[in-house]
Amino acid sequence: MAGYLALAETNEESWNLQSATEHTLSGAEFEDRVISRSKTVPVVVDFWAPGCQPCLMLGPVLERLATAANGAWELVKVDIDREPELARRFRVQSIPAVKGFRDGTVAAEFLGVQPERNIRAFLDKLVPSGADVLVSEANARTGGGDDAGAEPLFRQALAEQPDHAKGLLGLGLLLMRSGRYDDAARSLETIPPATAEGREARPTLGRLRFTSEAASLPPPETDAAALAANPDDLDARWASAVRAAAEADYRTALENFLRITQVNRRFHDDGGRRKMLDIFEILGPDNALIMEYRPQLAAALH
Repeated sequence: MAGYLALAETNEESWNLQSATEHTLSGAEFEDRVISRSKTVPVVVDFWAPGCQPCLMLGPVLERLATAANGAWELVKVDIDREPELARRFRVQSIPAVKGFRDGTVAAEFLGVQPERNIRAFLDKLVPSGADVLVSEANARTGGGDDAGAEPLFRQALAEQPDHAKGLLGLGLLLMRSGRYDDAARSLETIPPATAEGREARPTLGRLRFTSEAASLPPPETDAAALAANPDDLDARWASAVRAAAEADYRTALENFLRITQVNRRFHDDGGRRKMLDIFEILGPDNALIMEYRPQLAAALH
């Protein structure tokens, strides 16, 4: 309660119901002022109504913080009495409801009157950090073909925030393009696995591991000659399969790893099965090759 009273005491005389009503956003303006604008700068939307006393307590605090932010984020207000469709669209069931938009979607939110320290914590989540800005610039440079200019920006961002998922992904892909496979793998493996970037990195990391392993293999003629002499030469078949996967010839790779699994499950510690699963992850769940080879792998395991 003390936090709420402290908020109430911050009401500036210049903020009043009339000014709040005049600056509330219409539904027609929302796409431009919030969705599109948030792709450039974070936008905080205060869903309120004139008859809501907690809204009148929270409003001036948000406005003061927005003024102090000096353009780092922008504040807009939506009167849900005037714009009930916007309230339904964003599932506003009680007010005040504050939603922070970034890149066109809700990135953070809170409900009800909050102490100012909580509001600042909300804004810290919403407003890009220094590392966010560096990664955004680095990604823009890679999009323009300037990997040399992007790499130091990625590294600077990761020096500031070592677990920055987008930075780790961007750097890993850049290193992979330049052939520094071991460094690329270390970057991709560091991405927090529960993040969207971690999920995106998994198939890329699978391709990278095949590429890295293939680089250490003998010439392909060696495998071909060995398999011609003995089709059950599992070392040669393994090398042939790894090389095929590195070259994205996944049918050949799956066929060879399946054969290894059928002949000797213990080879490379059940390696044939594990490599087939790696390829399944690279291909994605709906790929026709998975539909073809998953039943064959299941049969080989029983």
